[in-house]
Amino acid sequence: MNLQEYCKKFRDVLEQHGNAENAQAQKAYMRDKFDYFGMKAPVRKELTRDFLKAHGLPAQKDLAAFAHQMWAWPERELQYACIDILVKFKNKVGLEMLPVYRFLIENKSWWDTVDLIASHLMGALVKKYPELQARMDAWSEEENFWIRRTAILHQLKYKEATDAQRLFTYCEKNLHDEEFFIRKAIGWALREYAKQNETAVRQFVADHPDLSGLSKREALKGLE
Repeated sequence: MNLQEYCKKFRDVLEQHGNAENAQAQKAYMRDKFDYFGMKAPVRKELTRDFLKAHGLPAQKDLAAFAHQMWAWPERELQYACIDILVKFKNKVGLEMLPVYRFLIENKSWWDTVDLIASHLMGALVKKYPELQARMDAWSEEENFWIRRTAILHQLKYKEATDAQRLFTYCEKNLHDEEFFIRKAIGWALREYAKQNETAVRQFVADHPDLSGLSKREALKGLE
């Protein structure tokens, strides 16, 4: 079975288990930005597991083509499933996936996919290839706020390995941005790092009185 047939068969499996009523509710929740088959995440994950058990993973050399095809279709579950599958390769792939991840961030951009790509895929790639930290530095200043959000959130799973100075620098660079998703990302990233170093996060908040209310509330959530 070639890749095109593989993708089509996978799409057919998900489509067969759709629910029109659920699809309408999901579409409304996402501000009518995307179409849905209409299935809950546990159902999608189970169908994906069963499909992979029967047909295997796509070949690593085909991941870019696989991702582009899954992103080309309108139904959002296909993008979620694509990320689930890419995560299985996150520690195996090389720098060739950087432009693929960027494409996925810049297309059909919304928090539900961008955050997963940032924290699971980009985070793993940067950890494997430290030279990409300079690329994240550049991303933290780009015009596209989804790219900047990715830079801010890419260390979300790093825990004690977090480069605190880099995180704080990214937050400072974007401190005055009025975009909701940037302010939310700053707060979220700081809150996650506070689990490792509460004192440093409290000090950062104290040292930046011009931090937005949203960022501050998110950063200190659970610390009050």
